[in-house]
Amino acid sequence: MENISLKKLNIHQFREAYKNLCIADLRGKQSFEAARLQDSLNFQNDNEIISYIKENSITKPLLLLCFTKQRSKKISEQLLNNVDFVNAYNFKDLYYLDSGFMELDESGLPILESPPPPKRIANSIAL
Repeated sequence: MENISLKKLNIHQFREAYKNLCIADLRGKQSFEAARLQDSLNFQNDNEIISYIKENSITKPLLLLCFTKQRSKKISEQLLNNVDFVNAYNFKDLYYLDSGFMELDESGLPILESPPPPKRIANSIAL
């Protein structure tokens, strides 16, 4: 594969390109389960992304996002320096979101939220 370019997208650009990207959410599992973008995938590190790319045929370029953009930028850079990723990735561009997940809440994108857990009612014993 030839050189892969790293590109950052702001929220407006992301909103325009959302349906044409494979979203890799780098937040913790609990945060991901509480609120996530529709059709996004959750990864904890670059090795999980590489394994997924090797085992699955993705049809869209990746965009990485996290809480603040720091982690997604760092992991994007690590991926570009990893021979296994470069050999398995079939796109010319790799993207990261130039803001955090929390800023997406007001973007109009389809964010899925888990319902709150059911309230527990203590069993009472009548005497």
